[in-house]
Amino acid sequence: MDWSGKLLKTYASASQVTSALAVSDTSLYVIANNETDYPPPYTGVHNLDVATGKTRWVKQIPLAAAAPMARNGMMANCGSSPIG
Repeated sequence: MDWSGKLLKTYASASQVTSALAVSDTSLYVIANNETDYPPPYTGVHNLDVATGKTRWVKQIPLAAAAPMARNGMMANCGSSPIG
């Protein structure tokens, strides 16, 4: 889209649930945040070539468990600031 909201071009990716978009001079990055039952290539970051509209690559985003809360109300591995 341009600044006035006019649609200039459309692109397609294998993303099923798109949670974010980013753009550069040569690429459109489509970030897919899907449930765990979606296999690749649906989850992860899709890199689309803006000149051709074709997918260059799809990379998985490694997910890790959230840091557990400590008993004293402090977040584990986040310094010593108490949680409000």
